[in-house]
Amino acid sequence: MRQEYAASLPEDFVKGDPKAEIAVIEFFDYRCPYCKAVAPRIDEVVKEDPAVRVVLIEFPILGEESKYAARAAIASRFQGKYMAFHDAMMGHKGNLTQETVLELADDAGIDVEKLKEDIKSPEIDALIDRHYQLADKLGVSGTPAFVIGQRIIRSVSRIR
Repeated sequence: MRQEYAASLPEDFVKGDPKAEIAVIEFFDYRCPYCKAVAPRIDEVVKEDPAVRVVLIEFPILGEESKYAARAAIASRFQGKYMAFHDAMMGHKGNLTQETVLELADDAGIDVEKLKEDIKSPEIDALIDRHYQLADKLGVSGTPAFVIGQRIIRSVSRIR
């Protein structure tokens, strides 16, 4: 089930080769300091081992700003800018307010006015709901959390 879910997401939610043999599923929140701390290591692993792909699961659990950031990131897919925007938000030091998210979007080459409209898409809410349901099913309640094969590595940040 876990690997099937990983295969069902669009390729723009995958770091590394989308067809790589080993799927690591990461539940993360853009405002989670632990997620931000582990992000460079994830990039290294994907770069060092072409057999590994990391499937990114937007799991905004740290408040309304987290939900806004996740919705904006997902909406950036409509402009083909998800990964650049994801990396910009993960690399941002400091709080992610709505204003900061939009500034980072602009810096990533995203049409901010279009993004503001795309954020309203019910498709985005449906995807985030699927992520919450998957987390509940797996017993994931914090970030970052990783699923590798049948093993779940749970996090230290637990708020929702």
